[in-house]
Formats: sequence, structure tokens, C-alpha cells
Amino acid sequence: DREGTGAGAPAAGLLQPLSGVRNPHHTLVCFPYAGGNAVNFRSLAAALERDGIAVLGVELPGHDLAGADEPLVGIEEIARRVAQEITARVSTPVLLWGHCAGAVTALETARRLEETGRAVERVFIGAQLLDDEATLRAEMAEMERADNHTLLSRLRADNAYVELDELKPERADVVGRAYRHDVLTTDRRLLRLREDAEPFRVAARVEVVVAHDDPATARFADTYEDWKAVSDRVTLRVLDEGGHYFVSTRPAQTAALVRGAATA
Repeated sequence: DREGTGAGAPAAGLLQPLSGVRNPHHTLVCFPYAGGNAVNFRSLAAALERDGIAVLGVELPGHDLAGADEPLVGIEEIARRVAQEITARVSTPVLLWGHCAGAVTALETARRLEETGRAVERVFIGAQLLDDEATLRAEMAEMERADNHTLLSRLRADNAYVELDELKPERADVVGRAYRHDVLTTDRRLLRLREDAEPFRVAARVEVVVAHDDPATARFADTYEDWKAVSDRVTLRVLDEGGHYFVSTRPAQTAALVRGAATA
């Protein structure tokens, strides 16, 4: 299979092949962090290529300069489209990875696949805790009042966004707009989940993955089990280092976790 999806379909829609695995035994579908896009998982895909695990990245509308005129799309619509594409294109067992803001969309995609009878072997929740209501509302308020310049200054402090210094202003504005949208839609979804988790539950096993040196998930030891609201099977995995964007900064260690799930 030239795309490594196990189905032979041409690249189309939201799912972009990030590796050239032939005849894969598993496919990992990756949902990017706030303001990100499919290429954020290129290093992870390279680390998994020799293991026979194909990697598809979700290319979110309105997140790239080439599609800057596209409207930003909500979680429900992204999950619906990705679930349909997986059903049509992927014949192997499926693993999902949602990094930070991408976690809720990964979970919703798993739920939709399960509704159709398609099992998901694992949902990885990377660098995202289920924060309490006060924390979520405070972050939403910050996002709503911050302009793009403020958001981009914040993003430049994170090593995954160092390329912003070299971007033209119009590209930086695309990132800022997408980042704000992703954080707000994620936090609204998490607030709904806090109010009533039952509609969001999945049968899949969930692995919460964090890095010790990520301040955003510093309380992981005490709070990771909050994700049991959506799954009866929740496991914590901790990387020694890598920061918030460890899928890019520590792809080998991240790949080892995926590899373990695919061979379990």
C-alpha cells in the first residue's frame, strides 16, 4: 500500500499520510495541538516507519496559509469527517493520538467510530489534563481578550513555535487565529464534559501521556484519573523530559509508547 493506510485510497480530505509504510499492521491518526497542523507529527511518523505503523496527520481547515480563507471548523465536524475517512481508507487496526487541544477531537472520533462498530485500540491523550471549571473559564477569558500579537509572543516561548520568528505577518496571523479557535473550542468541550461526561464516553483504552518538565500538566499525578470520566481504562505514561510539545522534541520516546500499544 503506497500510502500506508492499508486501503490504497489516494490522499484526500483531512487525513494526510506522513510516512510511506507498505502493508502496515496498524495506523496511527494524529490530531494536532492548538494552532498546529499535520506536519507536527512528521518526526513521530519517521520514528515509527520501520515498525510497520502508518501515520496519518489531520490537516485542520484554516490552519495553514494555503487554506487561510477556509473557515475554521468545530470539533464535531472534524470528528465526523475524520471518522468517515478512516472508515473509507484505513483497513488496519486504528490508534488515535490527540495532542493537547487535539485530545477532545480524538476522543470524539473514537466515539463516532465505535458507534459504527469500528473498534479503536487506543486513544492517546498527549499533554492535556481534564482541568476544573474555574481553570477552563480563566483560560477562555484570556484567549478572548488577547490579540494575535499577545498570543504569538506567548507561542514563541515554546520550542515548537520557534519558526514564528521567521514567518511573514500574514502567516503568523493565521497561526494566532487558529490557536485561539482551538483553545476556545477545546475548553468549551471540556466544560460540557465536566457537566455530564456520559455522552462523551468511549470503550477504547485511554493513555494519558505527559512530560515531567511540562508546566501545563504539572498536576498530572493527582489529576490524570479525571479522564476516567470518559473511559473505564485509563493509564498514565510519563516521559522524563520533552516539554509540552514532546511529540516533536522527543519523537523516539513517543514512538516507543505507540509501538508498545500496537504490540500489546
